[in-house]
Amino acid sequence: KGVYWHDGGCGWEVQRLAQVEEVAEVAVACADCTTTTSTCCDDVLAANFLFCQTQEIDPVVGWLSGNHGDITMHANYDEDVCVNIQAWRRDGYCEDPVFRAVCPQTCEVPCDECGGWSADNTAAACEVANVLGVANTTDCSDVPACTIFRDEHMCPSDPVVRKLCPTTCAGVARRLEDAPTKTTMDSFNRYQHRFEAHMDQRRQQEAAARRLDLASRRVATTWNPMDDAYVAADCSVDAQPNTDTFPVRGCYLWETFDRAVPDVTIGRFCPDQHVYQTFSNAYCNENNIPIRGAALAGLTDEERATVEGALCYTRCHAADTLDSFRAAGPPTYCEGSDPAMNEFSNALCVPREECEALCDLLGAACSGIEVHKTRPRCFLNGPACLTNGHVTEQLMQETPDYDFAVKAAEPVRYDTFTDRECAAPPAGDMDTWLDKLG
Repeated sequence: KGVYWHDGGCGWEVQRLAQVEEVAEVAVACADCTTTTSTCCDDVLAANFLFCQTQEIDPVVGWLSGNHGDITMHANYDEDVCVNIQAWRRDGYCEDPVFRAVCPQTCEVPCDECGGWSADNTAAACEVANVLGVANTTDCSDVPACTIFRDEHMCPSDPVVRKLCPTTCAGVARRLEDAPTKTTMDSFNRYQHRFEAHMDQRRQQEAAARRLDLASRRVATTWNPMDDAYVAADCSVDAQPNTDTFPVRGCYLWETFDRAVPDVTIGRFCPDQHVYQTFSNAYCNENNIPIRGAALAGLTDEERATVEGALCYTRCHAADTLDSFRAAGPPTYCEGSDPAMNEFSNALCVPREECEALCDLLGAACSGIEVHKTRPRCFLNGPACLTNGHVTEQLMQETPDYDFAVKAAEPVRYDTFTDRECAAPPAGDMDTWLDKLG
């Protein structure tokens, strides 16, 4: 989508259009999660393990040995990890069986669904086994994933496994001779990266099958979102966009917290877009497109009727148009007409923005428009005043009444809004003003 200034004033952020699924609200509390470890409750420890960023092994060894305090004291440990991740990554996380199982309360999973997971969540466990690369078969039909986890001694040390396999892991205690297995040790560093790639793949596969809306999604930032010191010292809602910092070398992927991407440059680039380049007080002689001619041959019947219906004669002079002739403004704009405009006239009674749209409808057959400076009247033009796609000003004629506008490609576009002006909001009351605008 583009590069935008962060609303908290921390720096620049890269946004793209995200596909966001509409999820039905399920406002039912399945369990008292303050007093129980029900399969319908969020497992904060498991979610942090699933998304943990640290690559430090010492706290992990301490945690795997039973000292949970080491990991919960880590700087990245987040008591609200389920809520924060679902809020940051709003494109289907709660539809993934693993995230849904680890954070069922946040995902508002129906009670009958999460209640059934007390006998092991085989689907989610199989997903994890595939993510970690320990599944015997893709569908885990050969050996159940929970059985693999138990045999790998992952039940005591991996909170994600314990969450997904409560029945299989029930009563499995750590023995002194059971040092953490390589699978368990690797999982701490592999979960997050593999789960991210797994989720991206799921989103791509399922996007076509889901009902989606478009929304802005933050992809990367020029600051480290997990750097609390920077956020506290340098972020301010009053900070103004600073393009002097461009180009910015390196960024941080928002979805993966603080993963740095050094080989990326964020800068200002405005690609060319479709515009109408205006030449004031000019017109192209004998260049009007015959509205009832061959130029409209490629249009559908509906499109042809739209163009012909905009003719001043059709709107204001043909039979049964007397009321329209006496009126001004939309939808007929007959103040742009003239009594001399007969059925052979190519004049269109429309404001500039509608004239541009009609020219666009004709595609390459229409190269530009002539627009009256004070009345809603225009003519569609062919390529007579163009040389190799560019305007040859020597071929144009001067006139105080018309502007000539030709199709072009430029980085900056100005849209026309006839009979409109920009109303400045009351001082200090921007929010109320925006609310009124909807």
